[in-house]
Amino acid sequence: MLADMDVRLVNRGAGAFRRPPPLLCDSPATVRPRRRRRSVSRQEEASSRQRLCCAGCGGFVAERDAGFSVNGSHRHLGTNPHGLTFEIGCFRTAPGCHQVGEETAEWSWFPGYRWRVALCRACGMHLGWCFRGGEPAFYGLVLDQLRSCDQESL
Repeated sequence: MLADMDVRLVNRGAGAFRRPPPLLCDSPATVRPRRRRRSVSRQEEASSRQRLCCAGCGGFVAERDAGFSVNGSHRHLGTNPHGLTFEIGCFRTAPGCHQVGEETAEWSWFPGYRWRVALCRACGMHLGWCFRGGEPAFYGLVLDQLRSCDQESL
């Protein structure tokens, strides 16, 4: 894709960027590789804002548009048996998560669903839960544990 971008820059017409002629050198030791400047397109910027990453390590977790409503809402508050309250968002998929532990229906925040813990594939941080048993299966991800991939926090 980067090579395609270079070609487009060169082929813009009058006043366009032109590559300098290659240097002729007697020794490979005198050849310095040119650093390519990576230009980020608006589409790439918008795409990175649509990607959600782990707040701990920055690893990709899910696409923002994988979010959907369960029981009439995308966001839910749930309190576990230890009294900790989590605000979660519901997502159809979360490729950056892996599930651990046994499925259980105990203390499920969604009647008819069983859950397993969902961890970040990159660093192992707890990101939420995977809920199955009802239709459809989904991930309930702790919103405080996510950020937009191009920002410090969500």
